[in-house]
Amino acid sequence: MKSPFSLGLAQYCFDRDIPHPGFVVLDSPLVTYRPPDPGRHEPSDRENLPEGVVGAFYRDIQSRFDGQVIVMENTDPPEPLKDDALDIVFTKAPTFGRYGYFPHRSPAEREVLVDGDS
Repeated sequence: MKSPFSLGLAQYCFDRDIPHPGFVVLDSPLVTYRPPDPGRHEPSDRENLPEGVVGAFYRDIQSRFDGQVIVMENTDPPEPLKDDALDIVFTKAPTFGRYGYFPHRSPAEREVLVDGDS
C-alpha cells in the first residue's frame, strides 16, 4: 500500500504548493503480496488483481495526478495509455524494445570497454 500513499502525498504537496520533486517512482504497484513459497513459480488467480482494477489504476494516475509517475511493472497496461504517456518495454532483446536500463553492447564492445581503450 505504499503506492497510494506516495501518490496521495505528492498530490497533497502539489495542491498546496509544498516543495516536491514532481515525480513518483512505483515499483510493481499491481503485484499483490504473497508469502515466499520456493516451490511455486506461477501466481494463483487470487494473487492477480482483476483487470478492471488494473485499468482503473492506470486511468487514475493519467487523469488525476499532476506530477510524473514512473511505473515499473512486469505486466502491460490492459488499455492503451494516453498519447502523452511513454510506455517503454524492456525486452532484453537487442533488436526489439529496449534491452534494459543500460544500452546493449556486443561482446566485442564490452571487451573494448573493459580493456580501457575507449
